[in-house]
Amino acid sequence: MNETQGMRVQVHDCFLDITGTKPNEEQITIIVEEVPTDIKGLALQWGWFDTEVREKIYLWLESKYSK
Repeated sequence: MNETQGMRVQVHDCFLDITGTKPNEEQITIIVEEVPTDIKGLALQWGWFDTEVREKIYLWLESKYSK
C-alpha cells in the first residue's frame, strides 16, 4: 500500500466513525487535498497508520464534520 492509499483509508475510516456514513470517492478526494501539512508531515515520519496520525486526522475531521 502506498502513501496515498494509506491516507485515503484513514480519511475513509475516520469520516465513517465521525459521521456514521461512508464517504464517496469524490468526498475522499476533496478531504485528502485539504489534509493539513502538519498531519502529512507527521505521516511521512511515522506512516499513515500510526496512532498519533490517526488521532490528528480524526480530530481535524471531527472539527469539520461533527454532527
